[in-house]
Amino acid sequence: LLFMGGEFGQFKEWDYSEGLEFFLTDYPMHAKLMAMNADLNALYKNSHSVL
Repeated sequence: LLFMGGEFGQFKEWDYSEGLEFFLTDYPMHAKLMAMNADLNALYKNSHSVL
């Protein structure tokens, strides 16, 4: 289960008074983590055996 920034590796916990640190996706490792999560979501969505 990912929550508020976990999909791209935000370092600090989510805080309702601040936005997510989307600038982190400018860094290669954070962008790769976000892409991996997108791929896993697509795999889950398209794999009928796990539904």
